[in-house]
Amino acid sequence: MKSLSLLIVLASGLLIGCPATHLRTNGVYSVGPEEPSHELYLIAQVYYQTPPPGFHPAEFKWSMKNVFRGQATLTVFDETDFDHSLLTYDFDFSVSDLIIQKKDQKMTYRGHLVARQDASISIDVLVEEYEVTMTEKTKTFDFDRRDLSLILYQNSEILGHYKGATMHLKNLRETKSSKSLP
Repeated sequence: MKSLSLLIVLASGLLIGCPATHLRTNGVYSVGPEEPSHELYLIAQVYYQTPPPGFHPAEFKWSMKNVFRGQATLTVFDETDFDHSLLTYDFDFSVSDLIIQKKDQKMTYRGHLVARQDASISIDVLVEEYEVTMTEKTKTFDFDRRDLSLILYQNSEILGHYKGATMHLKNLRETKSSKSLP
């Protein structure tokens, strides 16, 4: 019975330091070894379905099978035909493959994952999780935000870069107006 209790405590402790159990993020993939500017990425993300030249719509999925193992998939689409992908790679990983850091209120997960289909293909993953607060007139919105950055390699050659983000509304509250009535 003590063994079962110890396993439950260990598993719950691991879950606190684990990334999201399931994550699906739309983003953009830039082709080539040079990483485009932050501004160009923002434009490409706004015009996700018709990105500027050198970018393609992309999706990154992350799923934890259990507290120890997970799977990830990077899919890059042809912007003229979303039913067909230009490339898809699947990655299996262990939580021990990830470097997990907490600084202030930001959680960061980093790792190097190797593709299941081809051992010469790999990605460097960076996931940053943090809270964002936005105020509009008399409402304050609290979000959980995740920024994802990937670098896709074949052996040591950079094939491209992926960036995506998600924001989930955590809380909405009414705030008092700072103006006083006469």
